Amino acid sequence: APAAQAPATQAPAQAAAPVALSPAQLTTKVKLIMNTGASRSARIAELQGGARALTTVDTVARLLAAYPNSGFSYQVVGPVSVSGTTMNARLQMSLVGNGSRYRDLSWVWMDGAWRLSNQSVCTIAAYASIPCAVA
Repeated sequence: APAAQAPATQAPAQAAAPVALSPAQLTTKVKLIMNTGASRSARIAELQGGARALTTVDTVARLLAAYPNSGFSYQVVGPVSVSGTTMNARLQMSLVGNGSRYRDLSWVWMDGAWRLSNQSVCTIAAYASIPCAVA
């Protein structure tokens, strides 16, 4: 007969530590947030401030949409770093004939997902000279 074993006394498994996303993955997340034609619930799920932050994002997105042929483009560039539950990267914004500008962005780990921080929503709004509703 097999020997009796004492019941295991393991601690509950902890949630996996957040890992850094690639610049391309972060660009996809930012483009989803800025896409006013995408599902509102999907966009809200990408934001630390939820629906409140989306109000500010929508204002910026409408401004960009008003000038579709302006030569403006953006992408997230590395390096990407993670410190605890915060991930940092840089947003590169380029305007044809005007070069590129950079802004630091951060994401916070909430409910098992990286969400664009309220501070970053305000950073983007400030660059577009738009008041931020989630400061």
